[in-house]
Amino acid sequence: MSVYSNKPVRTPPDTFEASNQELDSPARFAFEITPGAGDLTVSTRGLYIGGSGNVFCRMTGYANNLASGAKPFGGTADANVFFRNVVAGTILPVRVDKVWSAYEGDSTKNTTAENIVGLY
Repeated sequence: MSVYSNKPVRTPPDTFEASNQELDSPARFAFEITPGAGDLTVSTRGLYIGGSGNVFCRMTGYANNLASGAKPFGGTADANVFFRNVVAGTILPVRVDKVWSAYEGDSTKNTTAENIVGLY
């Protein structure tokens, strides 16, 4: 603890801690994503792809649990997107709230990328 405050002293110090975080700022948090394990606990700012492959995901432009026929505010019900042949080490700058493991009816659109990390 610092003698001047109740906040713990960071090692190393985070000189950007008090900065505003904008959409184009680097991510501060990350979590492992298991495709098909349900909705993500938080919408991402990007996806890190650790192992090459395809990624089938739902963009945050789709609002979950909408009343029948309702349109999401500023979005579309067609928010599923398929990224084909994503190279390992790529960061996709996308806001998603789900990564699907399989696409019903077309197995060529299954998520095959590995070691996916959500960034936010």
